[in-house]
Amino acid sequence: MATNAWLCSARAETRTDPTSEKPCSDIVRSPMTNSLRKDGTEIPPKRIIVDKDTIDVNEISDFITENSKQIFITNGISLNFLHKDPSLWEENEEFIKSRYRIGQLKVVNDVAERGVSLIQNFNSVLTKQEEQKQYLLQVVEYHRREKYSFKKSVNLN
Repeated sequence: MATNAWLCSARAETRTDPTSEKPCSDIVRSPMTNSLRKDGTEIPPKRIIVDKDTIDVNEISDFITENSKQIFITNGISLNFLHKDPSLWEENEEFIKSRYRIGQLKVVNDVAERGVSLIQNFNSVLTKQEEQKQYLLQVVEYHRREKYSFKKSVNLN
Protein backbone atom coordinates (compact mmCIF):
# COMPACT_ATOMS: atom_id res chain seq x y z
CA MET A 1 0.00 0.00 0.00
CA ALA A 2 1.50 3.31 -1.04
CA THR A 3 1.61 6.04 1.54
CA ASN A 4 1.92 9.73 0.87
CA ALA A 5 3.68 10.68 4.07
CA TRP A 6 7.12 10.05 5.39
CA LEU A 7 6.40 8.73 8.86
CA CYS A 8 9.05 6.66 10.59
CA SER A 9 10.90 8.70 13.17
CA ALA A 10 11.69 12.30 13.98
CA ARG A 11 14.18 12.24 11.12
CA ALA A 12 12.05 10.62 8.46
CA GLU A 13 8.44 11.78 8.75
CA THR A 14 8.31 13.70 5.51
CA ARG A 15 8.94 10.85 3.07
CA THR A 16 6.83 10.83 -0.08
CA ASP A 17 6.20 7.68 -2.06
CA PRO A 18 7.54 8.37 -5.59
CA THR A 19 5.45 5.53 -7.03
CA SER A 20 2.23 6.97 -5.69
CA GLU A 21 -0.32 8.16 -8.22
CA LYS A 22 -1.45 10.97 -5.94
CA PRO A 23 1.28 13.16 -4.48
CA CYS A 24 1.00 14.54 -1.01
CA SER A 25 -1.44 17.45 -1.21
CA ASP A 26 -0.54 21.07 -0.56
CA ILE A 27 -3.01 21.00 2.34
CA VAL A 28 -0.71 18.46 4.02
CA ARG A 29 2.59 19.90 2.78
CA SER A 30 2.09 23.43 4.13
CA PRO A 31 1.65 22.38 7.77
CA MET A 32 4.53 19.91 7.34
CA THR A 33 6.93 22.61 6.15
CA ASN A 34 5.74 24.94 8.92
CA SER A 35 6.41 22.17 11.45
CA LEU A 36 10.04 22.03 10.32
CA ARG A 37 10.47 25.29 12.24
CA LYS A 38 9.33 23.70 15.54
CA ASP A 39 12.13 23.08 18.00
CA GLY A 40 13.19 19.47 18.17
CA THR A 41 14.99 17.64 20.92
CA GLU A 42 18.76 17.59 21.16
CA ILE A 43 18.74 13.80 20.94
CA PRO A 44 15.63 12.70 19.04
CA PRO A 45 14.01 9.42 20.08
CA LYS A 46 14.56 6.39 17.86
CA ARG A 47 10.81 5.77 17.77
CA ILE A 48 7.89 8.13 18.02
CA ILE A 49 5.82 7.55 21.13
CA VAL A 50 2.16 8.24 20.51
CA ASP A 51 -0.60 8.23 23.10
CA LYS A 52 -3.25 5.79 21.90
CA ASP A 53 -6.01 8.13 23.11
CA THR A 54 -4.87 11.00 20.87
CA ILE A 55 -3.71 9.09 17.78
CA ASP A 56 -6.96 9.84 15.94
CA VAL A 57 -6.56 13.61 16.28
CA ASN A 58 -2.88 13.79 15.36
CA GLU A 59 -1.85 15.02 11.94
CA ILE A 60 1.39 14.17 10.16
CA SER A 61 2.67 17.66 10.91
CA ASP A 62 2.38 16.92 14.65
CA PHE A 63 5.28 14.49 14.32
CA ILE A 64 7.60 16.83 12.42
CA THR A 65 10.14 19.13 14.03
CA GLU A 66 13.41 20.79 13.11
CA ASN A 67 15.02 17.35 13.65
CA SER A 68 13.16 16.09 10.58
CA LYS A 69 15.52 18.07 8.34
CA GLN A 70 18.21 15.56 9.27
CA ILE A 71 16.94 13.06 6.68
CA PHE A 72 17.65 15.63 3.95
CA ILE A 73 21.07 16.52 5.33
CA THR A 74 22.08 12.88 5.84
CA ASN A 75 21.18 12.06 2.24
CA GLY A 76 22.80 15.16 0.74
CA ILE A 77 19.48 16.67 -0.32
CA SER A 78 19.07 20.42 -0.70
CA LEU A 79 16.50 22.07 1.57
CA ASN A 80 15.93 24.99 -0.81
CA PHE A 81 12.63 23.74 -2.21
CA LEU A 82 11.16 23.81 1.32
CA HIS A 83 11.26 27.62 1.23
CA LYS A 84 8.98 27.72 -1.81
CA ASP A 85 5.21 27.40 -1.94
CA PRO A 86 4.27 23.69 -1.83
CA SER A 87 1.97 24.14 -4.82
CA LEU A 88 5.10 24.81 -6.92
CA TRP A 89 7.06 21.79 -5.74
CA GLU A 90 5.93 19.43 -8.49
CA GLU A 91 7.66 21.68 -11.06
CA ASN A 92 10.72 22.29 -8.90
CA GLU A 93 13.72 20.28 -10.11
CA GLU A 94 15.29 20.08 -6.63
CA PHE A 95 12.05 18.63 -5.25
CA ILE A 96 11.77 16.09 -8.07
CA LYS A 97 15.37 14.94 -7.54
CA SER A 98 14.87 14.84 -3.76
CA ARG A 99 11.67 12.82 -4.03
CA TYR A 100 13.36 10.35 -6.35
CA ARG A 101 16.39 10.03 -4.09
CA ILE A 102 14.31 9.45 -0.95
CA GLY A 103 12.20 6.95 -2.87
CA GLN A 104 15.33 4.93 -3.64
CA LEU A 105 16.15 4.42 0.04
CA LYS A 106 15.70 0.87 1.26
CA VAL A 107 14.24 0.28 4.68
CA VAL A 108 15.97 -2.75 6.13
CA ASN A 109 15.85 -4.57 9.42
CA ASP A 110 19.52 -5.56 9.42
CA VAL A 111 19.44 -7.31 12.78
CA ALA A 112 16.55 -9.59 11.84
CA GLU A 113 17.98 -10.31 8.40
CA ARG A 114 21.37 -11.20 9.86
CA GLY A 115 19.72 -13.45 12.43
CA VAL A 116 17.74 -15.31 9.79
CA SER A 117 20.81 -15.66 7.59
CA LEU A 118 22.89 -16.90 10.50
CA ILE A 119 20.44 -19.63 11.48
CA GLN A 120 19.97 -20.70 7.84
CA ASN A 121 23.73 -20.98 7.32
CA PHE A 122 24.19 -22.72 10.65
CA ASN A 123 21.40 -25.20 9.90
CA SER A 124 22.72 -26.10 6.47
CA VAL A 125 26.25 -26.72 7.78
CA LEU A 126 25.23 -29.10 10.57
CA THR A 127 22.76 -31.36 8.82
CA LYS A 128 20.66 -31.68 5.70
CA GLN A 129 17.92 -33.77 7.31
CA GLU A 130 14.91 -31.73 8.44
CA GLU A 131 14.17 -33.97 11.44
CA GLN A 132 17.68 -33.51 12.79
CA LYS A 133 17.48 -29.73 12.27
CA GLN A 134 14.27 -29.55 14.29
CA TYR A 135 15.77 -31.66 17.07
CA LEU A 136 18.87 -29.48 17.13
CA LEU A 137 16.78 -26.31 17.41
CA GLN A 138 14.83 -27.84 20.31
CA VAL A 139 18.07 -28.71 22.11
CA VAL A 140 19.43 -25.19 21.63
CA GLU A 141 16.17 -23.64 22.88
CA TYR A 142 16.11 -25.94 25.92
CA HIS A 143 19.74 -25.13 26.68
CA ARG A 144 19.09 -21.39 26.49
CA ARG A 145 16.13 -21.63 28.87
CA GLU A 146 17.86 -23.87 31.39
CA LYS A 147 21.42 -22.57 31.39
CA TYR A 148 21.33 -18.85 30.65
CA SER A 149 19.64 -15.84 32.09
CA PHE A 150 19.38 -12.69 30.02
CA LYS A 151 19.07 -10.42 33.04
CA LYS A 152 21.79 -7.82 33.49
CA SER A 153 22.16 -8.50 37.19
CA VAL A 154 22.93 -12.19 36.60
CA ASN A 155 25.31 -11.65 33.69
CA LEU A 156 27.38 -8.92 35.35
CA ASN A 157 28.55 -11.27 38.12
